[in-house]
Amino acid sequence: LKDNSATIKGMKRPAARVAVYYDLEEKLFAFNGNYSEETQHHAAQGFYKAMERANIPVDFLAPCEIKEGVLDGYSVLLCPEPYWMHPDISAKIRDWVERGGVIISEAYFAGYNAATGRHSYVLPGQGFDEVFGVRQVAARPVRWDFDKYCEEKLKVSLGRIALSLGSSR
Repeated sequence: LKDNSATIKGMKRPAARVAVYYDLEEKLFAFNGNYSEETQHHAAQGFYKAMERANIPVDFLAPCEIKEGVLDGYSVLLCPEPYWMHPDISAKIRDWVERGGVIISEAYFAGYNAATGRHSYVLPGQGFDEVFGVRQVAARPVRWDFDKYCEEKLKVSLGRIALSLGSSR
């Protein structure tokens, strides 16, 4: 390492073009529903591990960062347990998607409006059914081993992301 210290010091991590949406208020909302924050935590961890295994750099984004426009620097937004969402955030995400951003999400996207305290009758909620061009009819858990689920079930999607981001894998 000493022989290459000058080179190593000058190296920078490639900028991530994939982000995991991580909202602590969503985590508290989930905890109130099932008295555990583990499902939300494991979902985010599963997305992260899937990207890591595909050698795709990833960042975690908080709602305040999305409000500041940081999302514009990313191509893909991974949304674990995205049920609780504030309309200010959903509006920013909706605008980003309409300009070409890609969302990979679990079920019930924006199903709960944090500003009104109301559940949506239509899923995805907050107008995302129109943005995505789909409506959720039903959803059921496949397994609790979410990181393995991501690796197996999202392999095609991850491969496409890797190709579009220029990953070596």
